[in-house]
Amino acid sequence: RRQRACMVCCTMRPSTMMMIVAAALLALLCVVVEGDAAATGGRNLVLVVTQGGDSANEFARQLMQGFSRTGFETNDPHDRDGLMHAWYGAEMEILRRAGRLDTVRGAIYIYDDPSRVLREVVEGDRLYDVASRTGASVPHIYSPSWRILRSPSPPFGEVMCSMIDLLQTEAHFDSWQLAGCRKGARFPIVFVQLSTAWRYVSRIAQVFGLTAGAFPLAAAQRDKYNVAEVEPEDPEYCMFETFTSLNLKYERAGGFGVLQGDCRLQEEVLVISVGGEGTTTFIDALNTAGVRSTHIWDTDGLKHRWYGAETEVLRRHRYSGLFHNVRAAIYIWDDPIHAVGSLIRRGWLLDQAQKTRVALPMRGSDEYDVLTHPNVSVTMVAELGKDVLDIDGHFRSWYTAASSGKSHVPVLFLRSSTRWKYYDELAEFLGVDPALFPESIRVPHTSKATVMSEGDRQALERLYGPLKDLQATLGDFKKFATYANGGGPATTMGGGAMQVEGEPRGVRRRALLSAEQGATGSDGGDGFADLLLHPLCMLAAGFVGFLAGRLRRRVQ
Repeated sequence: RRQRACMVCCTMRPSTMMMIVAAALLALLCVVVEGDAAATGGRNLVLVVTQGGDSANEFARQLMQGFSRTGFETNDPHDRDGLMHAWYGAEMEILRRAGRLDTVRGAIYIYDDPSRVLREVVEGDRLYDVASRTGASVPHIYSPSWRILRSPSPPFGEVMCSMIDLLQTEAHFDSWQLAGCRKGARFPIVFVQLSTAWRYVSRIAQVFGLTAGAFPLAAAQRDKYNVAEVEPEDPEYCMFETFTSLNLKYERAGGFGVLQGDCRLQEEVLVISVGGEGTTTFIDALNTAGVRSTHIWDTDGLKHRWYGAETEVLRRHRYSGLFHNVRAAIYIWDDPIHAVGSLIRRGWLLDQAQKTRVALPMRGSDEYDVLTHPNVSVTMVAELGKDVLDIDGHFRSWYTAASSGKSHVPVLFLRSSTRWKYYDELAEFLGVDPALFPESIRVPHTSKATVMSEGDRQALERLYGPLKDLQATLGDFKKFATYANGGGPATTMGGGAMQVEGEPRGVRRRALLSAEQGATGSDGGDGFADLLLHPLCMLAAGFVGFLAGRLRRRVQ
């Protein structure tokens, strides 16, 4: 057979030899072309994402026109492909389904003053439409958010005073920022603030290898995007305090930035309490010091969760880009009698019970009647003799997990009334400079005392006596830095790889995991599959197979 093969090669007609050489060169060209595409990205798709405001959408369309003129592709300027307002996890899945995930050259995220975005969306009667695209999920049909979203033309003042981030603007921003900071990010993400975006047009062009002339923004349009913050137009106007932490993030982000795995991933700290213990002031102090924590107004649903419910909330929020790297938890506690009195005085008893309890008591029970009473008082709770907020169970759920070594993260138990004594130790625990803490955490915390009779106080002392004895054994500042396996974290919450028993599997999980693995070809073999399915490669492979078959027949 070897002799025959040699004879065939020696006696082969020049035309046949030329066909074999041409096929080999064609296959080599295919590999070179695809190799360059893998090395340089061979990518020409630029994603331009906004939070839904009309001004940001107009600026985005101008950028898209500039990219289109220079040979780049962009997402649809009228959002017919569902990419213009998508959060990071959603756009990954949309691109994967369309087979365009490996063609993304980069993304531009345009953010703006959240109040102005909300005003433009509300006045454009697009509230539900935008919220269904910017949010990771649609709210429950019985929730207050759903009622506002589905009401016809809700007034802007009503939407602002709802104290609900209906567009999930902060989660939307976090998902893209964390994606840009993630190690092995697929493509660079350019963050630009609309009010100063015209200043950075040339820098946006440089990121994509273009000149500033590609985006001819008229000077008259500069003032159009540089609009002052929304001012009150009527006495019913409410400050939307949900945007406080988001605006702080905008200030830290600056007007322009490019992220591609080259920034320190922000680490989150869970701040938990039963309420009525100065937790809001404490979270505000942490945020001022640059510590990312649970939301100050509990929009993430984590501020008052018992241990167990907290892990479930984290598991759900993971797919919207929140809390990828939870590294510690701080449990704020103090006198439970004062907490109950504070919540009753402010009329928050029932709302708080829905967060601190595993479940509300049965309808018709004495506890249920007290919780739902329109004029509930300390006397009614004291006479009932039951822990209507389940403060004892809430505290013990965290204490048991931390002291037994089953907590996912280190837990610090901090007494609210004496926390000012430990701000140096707190800074060491969080890894921040103590000088960054505001004055509010350096001075004794004071709050309004609840007036109650001596009989009511004694009844509550008997009710919460065992809990106060347990708290006394802890001291005012107690750290539990143990883990489930005694030597290291058995359940990792870092880097977006949190694994919880029974973790749901599905499309979003696969999309996010593929995004985290980067563009190294380790995302399930998609890069090699694309190489084989390339038309040039298919033609070369078919040609070589045809010639190989003819050669085999001649040898035989």
